[in-house]
Amino acid sequence: SFYFSPTQKRCVNTPITFYDSTISFNGTVLKRYWNFGDASPIDSININPIHTYISPGSYNVTYTVIGLDGCEQTYPQTVVVGDKPVAGFSITGNCNDFGIQFTDSLTGSAFNNGTTFGKDVDGTFGTNETGVDH
Repeated sequence: SFYFSPTQKRCVNTPITFYDSTISFNGTVLKRYWNFGDASPIDSININPIHTYISPGSYNVTYTVIGLDGCEQTYPQTVVVGDKPVAGFSITGNCNDFGIQFTDSLTGSAFNNGTTFGKDVDGTFGTNETGVDH
């Protein structure tokens, strides 16, 4: 089987490390085949490979091991890779009328909108809002 580090980010164009956790009863794994589910070449060299996805999506990763005794086992797992967020905002209003509206235009399919604009005119923090007056 295989796993990821608990702190592993799974974003587009970010290397992901796959960790082998195979236990062979005879102590020896003869061959390993990592299929990352994105039509990239199968990795049969690395025990703990590092792979980078270039598009967001769900990928069906399979890891096949063959023991010295010829026994074979395949471990499937779905890996979800998200977009990196693109920060952005627009401003309407001006300083003369003391009302400036900030409008969030954050994009990225795998991320929650955690936008923070700082303190609003009433002294509260403008967090997780799509429009904040300053």
